[in-house]
Amino acid sequence: MLIAKMKEGGIRFTSLEGEGSRGPVSLLFMVITRAELPKRVRQIREFYPNAFYSVESVRQVSDPILDTESAPGLVARYLNWNRR
Repeated sequence: MLIAKMKEGGIRFTSLEGEGSRGPVSLLFMVITRAELPKRVRQIREFYPNAFYSVESVRQVSDPILDTESAPGLVARYLNWNRR
C-alpha cells in the first residue's frame, strides 16, 4: 500500500479518510522538495493510477526538520476517490 511505501521511505505525511460528494476519499499530505516530486508522483500512480493530486509551493513551516530556508518545499496532496 502507498502509506507503507511512504513509511519505508521515511517520508513524513498526514493521511486522512473522509467523505466526498462521490463517496469515501483518502487524502495524503506531504511536504517534500521539488527534487522528490517526480518520485512521489510515480509512487502515487503505481498504487492509484487515477489519483488526483495537487502541488503547492511552501514558503515557511514550523518544523525545523522541514526547514524551507535550506530546501524549498512543496505540499503534495493526493486524493483517492473510491468510485463505486
